[in-house]
Amino acid sequence: METAEVSDFPVDALHHIGCLTYEAAETETALALLERHPEISVLFTDINMPGIRDGLALAGETYRQRPDVRVIITSGQEHPTQAQMPPDGRFIAKPYNMDVITEMVRAFPRDG
Repeated sequence: METAEVSDFPVDALHHIGCLTYEAAETETALALLERHPEISVLFTDINMPGIRDGLALAGETYRQRPDVRVIITSGQEHPTQAQMPPDGRFIAKPYNMDVITEMVRAFPRDG
């Protein structure tokens, strides 16, 4: 079973493909979850996530602390530059189809 860190809306789609999910309302909570749960393999974040950091900063910090975690970033207002994305990070603009999210998660390479 894969695990994913997600916001509210993709939870059902990810559960449907067998992901265990954790939700965080702001970036500091997300980082704490990543620290406490080494089984997390995917971070799904909005650029405009509340907290001390935005979703891009969360993605960058996640990559620094947990380079094993795959990152999907979304936004309905902004599009990150390549320099703002973590290596192998993926971006999906809102609105999006849930099938696209599940395919992105499935397409990530599995380690080991």
